[in-house]
Amino acid sequence: MHSEKPKYLGMLGLGSRASLYYLERLNAVYNEKNGGYSTCPVKLLNANFDHINPFLPNQFDVLEKRIWPYLVELVSMGVEGILVPNITLHETLDRCWQQLGTNIPLHHPLEATCVKLRQMKKNSVIVLGSRYTMTSTYIPDYFKKQGITVEVPQEKMIETSENMRQLLYKKNEKENDMEEFSQLIKKLTQSTTVVLACTELSTLNLNNIEEGILDMASLQIESALHQII
Repeated sequence: MHSEKPKYLGMLGLGSRASLYYLERLNAVYNEKNGGYSTCPVKLLNANFDHINPFLPNQFDVLEKRIWPYLVELVSMGVEGILVPNITLHETLDRCWQQLGTNIPLHHPLEATCVKLRQMKKNSVIVLGSRYTMTSTYIPDYFKKQGITVEVPQEKMIETSENMRQLLYKKNEKENDMEEFSQLIKKLTQSTTVVLACTELSTLNLNNIEEGILDMASLQIESALHQII
C-alpha cells in the first residue's frame, strides 16, 4: 500500500529567531489541522544571513546576486511553494523572481495581507516595522494598487517600532520595552488596523492577544499551508 506523496514547502533559512518562529508556526498550525503527531513537511535551505543582512534593505544589485543561488536551489528541491521568512527581502525578490522561469509560487506576505484586508473590507491601515519599511514607498505603492491606503506613522511611532525590532533581533528586549510597544499598538488599534511588517515583531504574537492587528508573517504562513493541506 502506497501513501500519498507529501507536498513539501521550501523555506529559506535566514536570521535564526525569525526562521525558528516560522518553523514553529508552520508545525503548530499544520498539527492543528491534521492532529496526531503531524509536522509540516518543509525542506529547509539555510543561507548564511551574514552575507545578506548587511545589504538590506535596498542594496539591490548585491542582494539579487547573493539571493539568486539560493532561489535556484530551492526551485530544484521538488517543492510546491517557497517561503522566505523576511518581509524586507521580498522587495528584492520582486525584482528577480520572474527571471527564475518557474511556476512554483512564492508565498508573498504583502499579497497575503492584501487578500485578508479585502476580505475584511478594510481600505486603510498603518504599518509598523523597521524604519525603512515605515518610510519607504514599497508597501504603500503595493497596497495602493489594491485600493488600500497606508497611513504615515508619526516619528515617535517609527522610533518605538524600530527600537523594538532591534532589541528583538539582538534578543535583548526588556519588559518595559515590550510594554511601550504594546501601548503603542493599543493606541493605534482604537482607530485603525495595524499591520506588522517585520518578522522580529511577529515573534511577539501580538495578533493573538489584540484585536485590530494583522501580522504579515502569520498571513504568509497561512497562505503557504493552505497550498499543501
